[in-house]
Amino acid sequence: METFLSLLFVFGVIIFAVGLILFIIAAVRKHPKKISLIVGAIGLVVIIGSLGGEYLHLENLEKQPLVLKTDQKAYQVAQGNKTVTIPVETTEGAKLSGYDTGGSPWKLNRQRVTSDMTNLTVKATSYRLDIKLKEKLGDKVKTIKFSVYPASNSKANSSSASAQSSSVEKSVPFGTAKAMGNGSMAATVTMISAQQADPNEASVTDLSHNYPNLKQFIIVTYKVTALTDSIPTDSFDGANFSYVDDQGTMGQTSSNRDPGTAESISKGQSVNLRIGIGLENQSSNLKVEIGNVTFEGAIQ
Repeated sequence: METFLSLLFVFGVIIFAVGLILFIIAAVRKHPKKISLIVGAIGLVVIIGSLGGEYLHLENLEKQPLVLKTDQKAYQVAQGNKTVTIPVETTEGAKLSGYDTGGSPWKLNRQRVTSDMTNLTVKATSYRLDIKLKEKLGDKVKTIKFSVYPASNSKANSSSASAQSSSVEKSVPFGTAKAMGNGSMAATVTMISAQQADPNEASVTDLSHNYPNLKQFIIVTYKVTALTDSIPTDSFDGANFSYVDDQGTMGQTSSNRDPGTAESISKGQSVNLRIGIGLENQSSNLKVEIGNVTFEGAIQ
């Protein structure tokens, strides 16, 4: 549909340009301009129609729930190969991006999804990669995680680059402050609580109204304290974290945010932030993964 509308727009521009040229020629030669005006008007109508169709198409897409899904949680590179192709169910019109949470260079730069199935090629030669994909359409965001194992290692005994790194930390309980970021933009993050939310709570309504597969809704509250000057609060937006339920399934993040949140904080300042989460399984506990740190606590 999007390709058709783009071609229709180009066609309209060409017709309008032809009409304009005919108008100029008629004006120079002092001939009647009726035909040129008709041609130009047709081109203008086609242009307006294609733009209107594009607007309605995008509006319709934004009303649909995000699809993002893989058929497995783990993939293995075949012997003799270095890469594996992974079919991913995607949402047409959304923006897709991803990276390896274990710290390898693998990265999928943000790209526009053009079909309901996207094939990703992932290279894994030495370590397990723990891939996190994010799909964004308008205000809606959905994330998934899966692992890719190199051909030289089995899924049972393969270790990821992050697992072999001394920087990896074990799970820490809610209430623990952990430093995040780097020298130019660093802060401590403290996971305060994960509380049950009514489906009609403003922080989760976009999830409860659009995703019937979600069974439990949570509001996660956390505190960010700046260790360096001028930390943009959206750098620590909850949509950048991963939320895992008791069965190991990743939750979905709401696009709704509390109004009046500060855009940035200076060194020593703190801000409490909240984000709504939807879970596919009823859970008693929640894990929140931020980089190489996992916070774990009970859902209240």
